[in-house]
Order: sequence, then C-alpha cells, then structure tokens
Amino acid sequence: MDKRPNITANDVKEGSCKRRTLVRLCPDEQKTRRRVDKFYDDLEKAKSQCKSQEVKIIQGDFNAKVGKGRRDDIIGEYGLGERNERGDRLFEGAKMNEMIIGNTWFEHHPRRLWTWLSNDDETRNQIDYILIDKRFRNGMINIKHCQELTVTVITTY
Repeated sequence: MDKRPNITANDVKEGSCKRRTLVRLCPDEQKTRRRVDKFYDDLEKAKSQCKSQEVKIIQGDFNAKVGKGRRDDIIGEYGLGERNERGDRLFEGAKMNEMIIGNTWFEHHPRRLWTWLSNDDETRNQIDYILIDKRFRNGMINIKHCQELTVTVITTY
C-alpha cells in the first residue's frame, strides 16, 4: 500500500500573483482502475482547495499518452505518438477543470517530447504533462522536456 501523500502542493508568490503547483505520480498501467480513479479524485480535491485567483499548475507523470494532433482547445498539435485510454482520461479531466495540456502547444524536436524510455532503449513515449488553467494560457512562453528536467516558463500579469 502506497503511504506517500497523494498530492504535493507548492505555493510561490510573485508580486501580487500566487501560483500553486500540484504534483503527484499517477499509478502505472499495472494498477487497477480504482486506484487511477482515486488518483483523479484526489487531484480534483486538491485543486478545489485552491483559490480562484491562483494560477493552478498540475504537473507530473500521468502514465497517459495524449498523442499527436490537436483536440479541442485542450490538447495542442505537438504531442507524441498515439492516444491511449489514459490519454482520453487526462483530456476529460483537463476539459472538466478548464485546463490545457501545456506541453502539447509548443513545437520541439521529438527528442524534447518524450519523457519515458523503454528498457530496450527503443520505445519512447510522452507520459509527463503540465496542465494549466485555460485563462492563463497566454502567459505560457514555452514548455520543454530536457531528459532529466522539465522546464516551464510562465509569465503572469
């Protein structure tokens, strides 16, 4: 049984703007649907505790593939690979919470998109994402994965 806290919150205040980042590793493909549902319920509870004026950012390993190609105003054109069931779930969660999947909106070389590498060093997938409130979308300048580090540059007005 996983004893770690479900969601880690990080608050940063910049001038009059407060940003809250929520981070948690989603259960992997081997875990039951019930554990995945609990993950999304916990995430929803944590997000609901944020104040409306806070910039909310949710980032982490979702073990989901949203795939390449734009979907509504939630997923941009620049994802990687094919969407899976977990990707559909992430899309629905982002849509319900009026968030976008930020790292799919910036064009980068494929080596800057993948966030998971198989044991045989052949298969690469994008399973780590950064979600941000839709209303702060124009404040994003770039999101780029740099193998061991994901860099997010967001300006706030």
